[in-house]
Amino acid sequence: MKPLKTLASAFLLFPLYCLSQGSSCSNATALSLDGVCRNYTTSSSNGANVLCTGSSSTITWFKFTTNSIPDNVVMNISDPSGQPMEIAMYTACSGGSSSPVLGSSMCFDDGTGLWAPEELYTLLANTTYMLRIKTTAATTLSICAQHNTPLNDDCDGGTLITTVPVADHNSNHKGGPGVWASELCASTLENTAFYYYHVLNTGTSVININSIACDNGNGNNSNGFQIGFFTGTCGSLTPLSCTSGSGSFVQATTPVLAADTKVIVAIDGYAGSNCSYTIQGVNVYTLPTADVRKFTVLKSATSNILSWNLSEEHKFKKIEIQRSADNKLFSSIGHLSISGNQLNSRFSFTDEQPLEVGSYRLLFFDVNEKKEVSHVIHVKRAKTKNFDVYFANMVTSTLALKIETEEKGRWDFFITGLNGQVYLKTQLLCMPGVNSFTKDVNAFPSGKYLLTLKQNDKVITKSFYKIN
Repeated sequence: MKPLKTLASAFLLFPLYCLSQGSSCSNATALSLDGVCRNYTTSSSNGANVLCTGSSSTITWFKFTTNSIPDNVVMNISDPSGQPMEIAMYTACSGGSSSPVLGSSMCFDDGTGLWAPEELYTLLANTTYMLRIKTTAATTLSICAQHNTPLNDDCDGGTLITTVPVADHNSNHKGGPGVWASELCASTLENTAFYYYHVLNTGTSVININSIACDNGNGNNSNGFQIGFFTGTCGSLTPLSCTSGSGSFVQATTPVLAADTKVIVAIDGYAGSNCSYTIQGVNVYTLPTADVRKFTVLKSATSNILSWNLSEEHKFKKIEIQRSADNKLFSSIGHLSISGNQLNSRFSFTDEQPLEVGSYRLLFFDVNEKKEVSHVIHVKRAKTKNFDVYFANMVTSTLALKIETEEKGRWDFFITGLNGQVYLKTQLLCMPGVNSFTKDVNAFPSGKYLLTLKQNDKVITKSFYKIN
């Protein structure tokens, strides 16, 4: 299935347009697949549900036309009232009553999500499809529609994981080519996304998946992921371990691995649901690849200046600079070509119309048009709110920690062992400034532990050793 929820409106640089809407399939409003967010007032027509539970309500018809490739499609759809919404897909009009494509029809319980066709459904080139959107009452919908063919749908296109959280979604992904369901602690695979990283120091490495929000069909919107770790090459992967977890935050830990080991990660949503989320690593390299160095973004008075280096051994011929307003859906804002005499050179690109809050990444193409993606840099032009946690690396009986934050709030606090066992879980109330806490760990067995603090989409994970 294809929907996701809890996504901010994309491409805030563009104005929002108020448009009249289609009251029937025959006069459906056309959606442009250009990534621009537009506002649409719902029609005055009423109709019953075709998939989701609920009473009869307001019906509005839309249509979109695929390109000649055809690329897949994803739409960020939200109702500001937060009421349940149904999106039914049709391949043609027949008096407005033809049968919907049920596998590609979704239920947004909270009135927001990413819609896309079912993972096994193939869109035809240069073809028009219909969407029948049912809302609980008359409202104004925000729809951001665009072509979307994911890079990390298979192992070869895996996205790099670093210590910086990267927002992603698996709305257009297929069911895990090259891996088996049991290797992800799953019974089936429907919407698998691939990632990779290199281990920084010999030991275990950790994956944090946060802000998980999933949608599917009626009554089947389970938040959670099934995760598998692998080594080897994409054509011949060796499974290491797997885990699964439900809720808005899932953490997975590898066995002990040597420094510099390349790890492939495959994740799959519960019960065929597609999800939005952020993903980051602990004890992983922070640089995107050995070829790309010092990728930074500097803020001037009116622009953001991106810069990076390529090593002498790089294999790239073209670079695409991409930007996102919601840190999930990225679009191109420029290209650079690389000539043979630019080895080990410093590259730069200036975004003359920066967003107040935005994210950047670099997409690299080699001579065979194979793609590699850099890590994502998140930029806020407004003042950022910092947070951090400090404590001793070696602890005997009492863990003393200091949490520094600029805002009042509650933090989820838990300590886990390297086997995933939770030894302590609670909440900590923090005030602006430095907050001091102590936790009794005297009964913990000797060994290495992971301390995690989480508040909404902010997560910190650090390790410490319990000694006798």
